[in-house]
Amino acid sequence: MTVLQLRLYKNMSAAETGITERNGNMDFIARHMELIIIAAVLVFVVRAARVLLKARKIDREGIETDAVVSRVEEQWDPDTASSAYLTYVRYRDENGEFRESPMALTSSLSYEEGEEIRIRFVPGDDELVREVR
Repeated sequence: MTVLQLRLYKNMSAAETGITERNGNMDFIARHMELIIIAAVLVFVVRAARVLLKARKIDREGIETDAVVSRVEEQWDPDTASSAYLTYVRYRDENGEFRESPMALTSSLSYEEGEEIRIRFVPGDDELVREVR
């Protein structure tokens, strides 16, 4: 387009150009699709890295002990129409005191209340508990 055509185009109404607010939003999404995809991939990578770092910390610094599954809670996610299960265990910590903590890295309903399992926990961090396999 020439400069004259651009000036004329700017002065035209939305009805004359055929551009509406909805088309403008779609154009924005289409122009920025690469950035949206990159952002989604980055979110996935960051979450995966956090899970991996948690697992490594539990393996490196964790103490192994016996535990009992104290409860299993279903967490429904309406956005993905799926559910995950948060499993809580009761165990004695390094000081001999009873603790109840959610287990990290569980998503399936593979535990029953009262079930005895072997876990590894990181002292001082109730979020870093997982089953020894």
